[in-house]
Amino acid sequence: MCGIMEGIMVATTVAGAVQQSNAQRQAGRAAASAAGAQSAAAISQGVHEQAGFLAQADADRYNADTSFANKRIAERLSGEATQEGKISEQISRLDTKQQIGLQRVAQAASGSVVDQGSNLNLVQDTAVFGEFEARNIRASTARRAQGFLDQGFNYGRTGDLQLLQAEHSVAAGDIAVQSGVASGEAYAKAGEEALRTGKAQASATMLQAAGTVAMMWAGGAGGGAAGAAAGGAASGTTSANN
Repeated sequence: MCGIMEGIMVATTVAGAVQQSNAQRQAGRAAASAAGAQSAAAISQGVHEQAGFLAQADADRYNADTSFANKRIAERLSGEATQEGKISEQISRLDTKQQIGLQRVAQAASGSVVDQGSNLNLVQDTAVFGEFEARNIRASTARRAQGFLDQGFNYGRTGDLQLLQAEHSVAAGDIAVQSGVASGEAYAKAGEEALRTGKAQASATMLQAAGTVAMMWAGGAGGGAAGAAAGGAASGTTSANN
């Protein structure tokens, strides 16, 4: 009866060790599987973030092209404004000359002496006001043309900034995908380590069980039953490494 009970104890020890070893190996596989999923997710997230940054870079480049186009338009409008102003100034001066000519004709027709006294003052005043009007047109033209140039300059600065933003977006995308790959590699290594740890723990459990059974056997725990159990524990140790 004593030998049977001891045999049962040995068998129970071996069975418990096998169960624990299997659980340890399964835990290692589960951790490795989870790490693999995390690795794939990290890489996928990095690629997704990179795609977003690249899309932003494309938008920034498009906006920059629009800004530079607006700059060219503003510069063209400045040139046109300058040309129109010159024409308006010339027309104003011609109108003044024409007005002075009509005044002299009227003075001569009335029998007055042209370019003397009040007649001269009238002509001079007309010339002064005409010159003032012409210079006012010139100044207004210059301000208008400069306004277009200022707009063009601002458009150019905006375009440069947008191109810089595009470069930063591309760089951020590269960093995102590199970070994702690095995280993925770290998770993969963690998974490999978890798998190795599970196998090592399983092997240690089976070796410990084999030692316990051997001690029982050496202490007279029941001859054949103990020997068979010790052999099973040794076999379990070998399978734990797989």
